[in-house]
Amino acid sequence: MELGLLTKLDYLDISDNRLNGSIPPFIGDYQHLFHLNLSNNKFGQKIPIEIGKITQLNVLDLSRNHLVGEIPPQLANLKVLVNLNLSHNGLSGCIPQEFESSTGLQDVVLSYNLLEGPIPNNKAFINASLEGNKGLFGNVVGIHPCGMPSSVVKKHSMAKGRKLILITVLPVMGALVLLCVFIGVLFLCDKRSRVGDVERRDSDGWLSISMLDGKALYRDILNATEEFDAKFCIGQGGHGSIYKVNLPSLGNIAVKRLHSSFENTPPKSFLNEVRALTGIKHRNIVNLYGYCSNAQHSLLVYEYVETGSLSSILSNKMVPKIFYFLMFFTLFTVTFASVEEATALLKWKANVLSQNNSLLASWTLSTDACRDWYGVICFNGRVNKINITNAGVVGTLHDFPFSSLLFLEYVDLSMNQLSSIIPPAIGNLTNLVYLDLSFNQISGKIPP
Repeated sequence: MELGLLTKLDYLDISDNRLNGSIPPFIGDYQHLFHLNLSNNKFGQKIPIEIGKITQLNVLDLSRNHLVGEIPPQLANLKVLVNLNLSHNGLSGCIPQEFESSTGLQDVVLSYNLLEGPIPNNKAFINASLEGNKGLFGNVVGIHPCGMPSSVVKKHSMAKGRKLILITVLPVMGALVLLCVFIGVLFLCDKRSRVGDVERRDSDGWLSISMLDGKALYRDILNATEEFDAKFCIGQGGHGSIYKVNLPSLGNIAVKRLHSSFENTPPKSFLNEVRALTGIKHRNIVNLYGYCSNAQHSLLVYEYVETGSLSSILSNKMVPKIFYFLMFFTLFTVTFASVEEATALLKWKANVLSQNNSLLASWTLSTDACRDWYGVICFNGRVNKINITNAGVVGTLHDFPFSSLLFLEYVDLSMNQLSSIIPPAIGNLTNLVYLDLSFNQISGKIPP
């Protein structure tokens, strides 16, 4: 299979490896990409003009490679591009003047190349990092204005030296004082009432895993729903009822009130998934604000989706794309990974080393891959998410059983010590939307 068939990808990061060759033109077929990071590899030749077709791209980082030639003017077609980093390459020629119309650009880094000529008249280039390019000129910090001799620039700079110090240093000192005061206030507030993605359990049996103040949120929900009056119920699921709740602090939210059979002893795996989900921020994920429980109720609190998709998904009626790796659902149904998938993962585990054995210790024959395995999430009995980032795994990426995990939508194997080439079998994962292989030791070319 070809990696060019992974057209559902919206996130691709293979930075900080040892990949070489050219960047394949089929990258331009990834029309849904909003994040592309190929930095700190050994890619050579020219930047493919096809990247200019990825119109949803927000972040493009090709820095620290061996790229040559001119910057393609087609990159200026990326109207929603915010961050552009092409630094530490061998790029030459002029910066395309088409970038003058790229109003969305905020962070531009083109330093340490061989660029020359005028700098585009764009606010993003005013504070852009352009050092290390001897041939550039324009009205930008660190760059000589066009046509002005260096000797004149030197005298002009000395004359403005003292004035520049006063103009620059005094506001900075004032800002630092204000910053210190602000940090002190935050510290005192945080010390008095620490909220965030933490777990709290007190002597009354109260348990809260929340991005907010769990007890206050619980009280607000009770008041807003008149203690879960039926008129606020918008759906029923196998493990609970769903309520639409309007709170002054959050607006509309969706609350799943779990049935009593689940309230008293939530499994450890459920609590682990809630902790993980409250920390995830992704444009395709509905926010999980948290979980709170006491002797009367156990509640899951979500961002409300006005289209009704949320109530439908919580009722197990449909699966819109916005929930493509919503982890908590594997905990509401009895799901088991297929024998083939579990066996393939166990075989791979047996052939790798783990410097942090506790992370993969849960991968055993006696446990359920969907419910108990670290970093493995399932949907409808199929593994659709694997996240073992920074697990200290030492082995080869080529042996990872991609061909046995055809339902994968999310793969994060970053920050390990995986070597060898990128296996062509990844091309079989036609449902893949998120791929992060960064900070490994992967070598060779991107397979065609």
